[in-house]
Amino acid sequence: MIAGNSNFTFAQREDGSYLMICRGGGQWFSQTGLTPYNQVTPTQLVSGNKINPVKAYPQRPGSFEDPVVWRDNVQYNLIVNDWLGRIAVYERSKDGVNWIVESGEAYLPGVSKHEDGSVENWWKYERLKIFQDKYGRAIQGNFAVIDVEKNLDKGSDNHSSKNIGIPLTAGRLLTILDPKPITAATKNCQS
Repeated sequence: MIAGNSNFTFAQREDGSYLMICRGGGQWFSQTGLTPYNQVTPTQLVSGNKINPVKAYPQRPGSFEDPVVWRDNVQYNLIVNDWLGRIAVYERSKDGVNWIVESGEAYLPGVSKHEDGSVENWWKYERLKIFQDKYGRAIQGNFAVIDVEKNLDKGSDNHSSKNIGIPLTAGRLLTILDPKPITAATKNCQS
């Protein structure tokens, strides 16, 4: 079982069922989104015959939380926040279970830049939510931000968290014209 069963994020799968990922990195599927969710988090055998779940998160140091998952017309996308490092990691998956971690950061402080070059100096960005277009492409990121460390936010001051939206550049759409599916045996395209 995965700890951290809160801050759930959901994506509808190609077959109409649903993927859910929790704060702790566990993964579940539900046939309708209302029927029970069944955990599908892979496991691995470690020393002493102990079986550990393989979380959807990067297998590297970090304090990961607040995942956001969405599916576009090609794959599942996942961004997870490392609250201690104040950065986020981007991952992608064809099946919503086995994730490939991309290099670099998905976002970090200073990401909110204006056309005139000015930067909003928020201390922390978290609780990302993605707004998608009709093709599933991410076109806006909505963040909770704060300008100080959370423990410095006191009642009746002006440091409470805010919500900001940052427009994103939508990826290009590709259309496969050949009606035959692309498989590992596909050698070349035909004109």
